[in-house]
Amino acid sequence: EAACAAAENAVPFDRASLSRLRATGEPTWDVWQRAGFVRLLRSGENAVPVFEALDHEQVLVRLLPEWEHVRSLPQRNAYHHYTVDRHLLEAVAQCARLLDAGDMQLAPGREPDVEMVVARACRRPELLLLSALLHDLAKGRPGDHSEVGEQTAEQVVRRMGFDSEAREIVPWLVRNHLLMA
Repeated sequence: EAACAAAENAVPFDRASLSRLRATGEPTWDVWQRAGFVRLLRSGENAVPVFEALDHEQVLVRLLPEWEHVRSLPQRNAYHHYTVDRHLLEAVAQCARLLDAGDMQLAPGREPDVEMVVARACRRPELLLLSALLHDLAKGRPGDHSEVGEQTAEQVVRRMGFDSEAREIVPWLVRNHLLMA
């Protein structure tokens, strides 16, 4: 809730709040914690500094242990501008922006653009956001990062307690993430 409030209001965490979050226990991933995590992802670019603050205090690794491997991991090709961890957060922000485009009201006589059509067709936006966060989580591990990432994503959605549809869709999106754009 604190992370969501910070992102939704575009305000930073103060040190005392972050320290208290660091002292909290392991997530239980009940329906409320899953919803809060998705709500944070849905906050888009305002969530980036919040995730970075959580990461700085080791809270993000408690929520997503696989994050430890990609923290500050450099990319190996010129296409990417960010480290892997920041690239994942930027991908989530882009997906949130796309979903925001689907929520926009059209002026009379204006046709929807491609982004609006795609966003409005997304039946489970939380799965798109989660897939964006996980899509390169296996970078730097042995094997094809898309294949290893699919297995990793399956473990993550199971641990977080997502339904059977999510357990099919998220790993598939991670495996096929090069087609997501």
